[in-house]
Amino acid sequence: MRRGFTIIEVLVALAVFAYAAIVMSASYIGVLNAYGRAHIVMQTDEDVKFARAELLNQSDYTTAQAGDTFDTVDGRNVSWVATINDQGTIPDLFAVNFQCTVTPADTTVQPQTTTESFIVLRPTWSDPATRTSLQQADRQNIRNLNAAQTQ
Repeated sequence: MRRGFTIIEVLVALAVFAYAAIVMSASYIGVLNAYGRAHIVMQTDEDVKFARAELLNQSDYTTAQAGDTFDTVDGRNVSWVATINDQGTIPDLFAVNFQCTVTPADTTVQPQTTTESFIVLRPTWSDPATRTSLQQADRQNIRNLNAAQTQ
């Protein structure tokens, strides 16, 4: 007597195989989407780094605060602005609030905005009269401290 697989056994094996194929396909698509998102994030990070370097290369205070806009080779549009405030009592030290928006070439993807705050030492951004008065005040403070220590 010959024994073979019943139709039920074949259908169950086929269903298990189909389920495994669906799970593997979904996982593969998930991995591809993750790679795509990681690529977009890396591109955005590079664009923000370049825009920040452009800000820090500006020697003029007004030009640096006005910001700039440029297009990348891949068709993205990058625009940045900076709010720059002096630190008051320390000459040539500025607090910078930097905002950079990267708009992808694909209009279905939302623009990414990055905001950073940092402090930078930029003598070229200082007002010469303010810098001179702050430096004189610092010199006087140092003289006063030295005089107090020698007494």
